[in-house]
Amino acid sequence: MDVHASEIFKSYMVLSWKPPSPRGRAPLWYIIEKCLAGTGVWQRINTAVKLHSPRYPVFDLQDGQKYQFRVYSINMYGSSQASAPSEPIQKVNEDGVPSAPGKVVATRNTKSSVFVQWETPKHLKSLMGYYIDGRVVGAKEWFPCNHKPFRHNR
Repeated sequence: MDVHASEIFKSYMVLSWKPPSPRGRAPLWYIIEKCLAGTGVWQRINTAVKLHSPRYPVFDLQDGQKYQFRVYSINMYGSSQASAPSEPIQKVNEDGVPSAPGKVVATRNTKSSVFVQWETPKHLKSLMGYYIDGRVVGAKEWFPCNHKPFRHNR
């Protein structure tokens, strides 16, 4: 299943993996386990969530510790064997995190789009890209505009 960290931040990481193939027609969900690298002691981490997506944000990881992850595929007929464990992974420390972007300016508004640009951060520190959130004027709720890091500042 190729379990790996697709995104790593100072407070969490996002795990991703390839769904099984062939997967069949029965509804499928996943169980994820973590292990402090080198200990061999596995612990389920999505106990309260029936996970249907091959991506999952992992919180509650200790600073400076390396973890391994593995995934099980489950359907109404049973569970797969555990995937091969990921390589050891750790969160980035705060020194490696870029600073916030500068002033954001929205121009060229139309009924269905807007052009947005912003100043790049003063400290880039391994910047992978930007996540952009938007909201309708007057609304309280923000929504994601992209699901992968956007690499440009406009």
